Amino acid sequence: MTINWGIIGTGVIANTFANEFNQVSEGNLLAVASRLKENAEQFAAANGIKRAYEGYESIVKDENIDIIYIATPHSVHFENTMLCLENNKSVLCEKPLGVNEKQEKQMFAKAKEKNLFLMEAMWTYFLPAIQKAKEWIQAGKIGEIQVITAQVGILPIPPRNKKGRLFNPDLAGGALLDTGIYPIALANLLLKDDPVQSKITTQFTKTGVDEHNAISLQYKSEAIAQLTCTIQAPIETDAYIYGTKGKIHLPAFLRTDKAILENDKEKETFKDLRTSLGYTYEIKAVNSYLKKNKKQSNIVPPEKSLKNIRVIDTLRKEMGLQYPFE
Repeated sequence: MTINWGIIGTGVIANTFANEFNQVSEGNLLAVASRLKENAEQFAAANGIKRAYEGYESIVKDENIDIIYIATPHSVHFENTMLCLENNKSVLCEKPLGVNEKQEKQMFAKAKEKNLFLMEAMWTYFLPAIQKAKEWIQAGKIGEIQVITAQVGILPIPPRNKKGRLFNPDLAGGALLDTGIYPIALANLLLKDDPVQSKITTQFTKTGVDEHNAISLQYKSEAIAQLTCTIQAPIETDAYIYGTKGKIHLPAFLRTDKAILENDKEKETFKDLRTSLGYTYEIKAVNSYLKKNKKQSNIVPPEKSLKNIRVIDTLRKEMGLQYPFE
């Protein structure tokens, strides 16, 4: 059984996904759709895709497509995902799945109603180094987690384009949804309980979205996550997990190919010898889920996505950040 994929959107992340898909033997990238026919055709030609559609209504009507990857701005993830689900297409949607918990609950409810697969594309959860760190923690290698530190920025630093995706509030721009979701998701992956307290310090842009955020989360276990996200500073994307018996370092954790464990008894380095950026693990997993007729991922189940967006909703409330379309 071959899983046929479609892509909605032709931007940077869509190109990255298509390039990574070429390194996966399972599955077939069959079609792409854009609001402009020319963009769809150029994207299809560049990535060896057979079908190019103008408009999203066309691609969801293609009976040969099993699942659609959504790579559009955050502000339309809900609209695009619901269109796919209503037309009986399973969905892998870029993070964040929705801009708030209300949207995500509706999306998962629709997927359940239609008996379709829906997953947020939290591809970092599938990285072997991240999974190895999780395994070490569950084995008690660093004892009880006390502190997690993680930070994410963008390189090269993007220009301040007022109409662009990152700086436009109409497109749900800003650091929190774009780069902040990654360290939040990492902390929520490694700490099973929920945050009970949060604090955020924010620098806003002139367009009204968040440029830098310093976030502190305290969990029921009393562990603390100190997280930083930005769209205008060249910060390193390292993560550290400190426990009562040791620590784990995830260099450049966003695309990490290494996990380093250190405690009183040992020092161990896990290396992922992949040649891809790492999206391949997510793609392979989704192909496997669909072949097995699974409707949810065990790596990124709905409760993980909802946990992450609840934290973001709480932080946005503290910041006083609401998007014009909400």
